[in-house]
Amino acid sequence: MRQSRVKKHERKKKSLRELGVLVSVIFLTLSFYFIFVYDGSMNQAKGESNKLPDQSVLDTNSNEEEVDIEKQNSEDLTEADVVESEHTEEMLKSKKEREKKLKEDESKKKKTVKKEQNTTGEKKVYLTFDDGPRDITMDILNLLDEYNAKATFFMLEPHMKQYPDVINEMIKRGHSVGVHSVTHDKNKVYASSKSIVNEMTVAKNTLEELTDVESHLMRVPYGSVPHMTPEYILAVENEGFIMWDWNIDSLDWKLGDGSYVNHTIDQLESFDKNEPMVILMHDRKTTVKHLEKLLKYLQENNYDMLAINESMTPVQFIQ
Repeated sequence: MRQSRVKKHERKKKSLRELGVLVSVIFLTLSFYFIFVYDGSMNQAKGESNKLPDQSVLDTNSNEEEVDIEKQNSEDLTEADVVESEHTEEMLKSKKEREKKLKEDESKKKKTVKKEQNTTGEKKVYLTFDDGPRDITMDILNLLDEYNAKATFFMLEPHMKQYPDVINEMIKRGHSVGVHSVTHDKNKVYASSKSIVNEMTVAKNTLEELTDVESHLMRVPYGSVPHMTPEYILAVENEGFIMWDWNIDSLDWKLGDGSYVNHTIDQLESFDKNEPMVILMHDRKTTVKHLEKLLKYLQENNYDMLAINESMTPVQFIQ
C-alpha cells in the first residue's frame, strides 16, 4: 500500500517536471520571438518611417512647385502680352504708314492734276476790281496788259461820271464792266427791294450813257450775305441783273503792306470748289503797288486770267 503511494507520488513529480520543462520551452520560445522577430520588425518599420519625407517638407516642396508654376505662367503671360503688344504696335504702325502713303498718293495725284492743268492751260482765274474807277485805275490796266490778263470792274456810279475815259479804255482793252451801286451805303442800298433795284439801275444807265455798253453784271456792296434776302435777289433778277460774289478774298483793303498777294496765292493753291476762281480786289493804290507780284505768279503757273461774261453761271454766296 505504501509502495503504491510512493509510485503515485513519483509519477506526480515526474509530471510536474515535464510541465515545468514545457513551460520553460514555451517561455524561451516567446522570448526568442519577441527579442529577435517582433523587435526586428519594429526597428525595420521605424527605419522605413525615417526614410519618408517630413510632411512640412512635402508642404514646402508643394508650395515651391506652385510658386514655380505661377512664376512660369506669369512669365508666359508676360511674354504673350509683350508679343500681343508688339503685334498691336506693329498694326498701328502699319496703319499709320498706310494712311501716310494714302495722303502722299493723294497729294501726288493733286500735284499731277495741277501739273496737267498747267501744261494744258485749263486753270482759269477771274480777277475782279471793286469801287472804281479811280485815278490809279489806268495803272491797273497797264499792268494787266503786260501779263496778258483780263479783268472785270464793278464800278460806283459817281466814279464812273468822274472817269469816263478810263471806262472806255477798259472796254477797248477787252475787260468786262459791271455796276456796284451808287452810294455804297448799306443803310441806303439795302433799305428795301426797291432801293437795291434803284441803285443798280441808276448805275447801269450811267454806264450805258458813257460807253454805249449795256451790262447786266452787278456786285452788291459787301457781298450778298447777309443783306440780300430772297426777296431782294428775286427783285434784281426780275430786272435782268446777274449778281456776282467771289470765292477768293484778297483782303487787299486790309493788307496794305502787300501781304494780300501771298494770302491770295494760298487760297488759290488750296482751292477745291467746283466753280470758277473769282478773286476780289479793289481799285486802291496799295493794291496796284503789289499787283505785279500776283500777276507774275499767275502767269508763271499757267493761269488764264479771264474776264467774266454774261453767259457764265455766277459765283454767289447764296445759291
